[in-house]
Amino acid sequence: MKVGVSLITNPFHKLVLTPYQQRTLDILQVAEFILLRYGYSKSTIDEIASVAKLGKGTIYLHWKSKDELFQALFNKISAEIIQQVLLEVQKNKSLVNFDKLVSTIYRMCYDRELIVALFTKDNKLLGRFLDKKNTSQSQETKFKSLMDSIQMYRQYHLVKEDMPIELQVHTIHMLLISIFTYDNYIIKDLNINKKVEILEKVIRSTFVPETCKEIEDPLYKYILRSLEDLLHFHVDRVLNKTIK
Repeated sequence: MKVGVSLITNPFHKLVLTPYQQRTLDILQVAEFILLRYGYSKSTIDEIASVAKLGKGTIYLHWKSKDELFQALFNKISAEIIQQVLLEVQKNKSLVNFDKLVSTIYRMCYDRELIVALFTKDNKLLGRFLDKKNTSQSQETKFKSLMDSIQMYRQYHLVKEDMPIELQVHTIHMLLISIFTYDNYIIKDLNINKKVEILEKVIRSTFVPETCKEIEDPLYKYILRSLEDLLHFHVDRVLNKTIK
């Protein structure tokens, strides 16, 4: 079973975990494997318990239902992606430029099949899970975080102010959904590097002023803090929002 991320990009590996929390992560790792292998409709608590070598009742000590378990799984994957983006931004300050930041987030999401399935509404893989509002709070948090970040970019004249912020946020989401689903409508696929290049150019021409300034430290620190806040939100949803 090969599921998960390296220790370097794992947001949980440096935390002091209780046995209960460690078991939570172990179960979610198995759940990701099962979901990718069988899809939502055929993934069962019984199968997850069997592969995890746990009793079925033990799974229900953590979550009331399969949906709650998979909701926690998507929070775990979101935390891992945000951790990867945060590390990249910490290593390279230029990635805070708006076009670079959006394309970096896209690149990290591109490598996670279940996140791609959410963007593309992959009914075969996620089935009825797509019809549920399991991730609504998470989506609202991300939407607000992006809106607040764009507000900061505008204050530093690094994002245009020619349309309302709400429309800019919606436009970003539209672009990401479009680029994730693009392969479904063309014969010849584009590789990830070409897609990132195209996304960066579109974001730059649409959102970034021609006289864009260098990244100032207050903005850089704000973006780091925003990513850290998002990371803590998802880590908390994984470790502290289960049944105790």
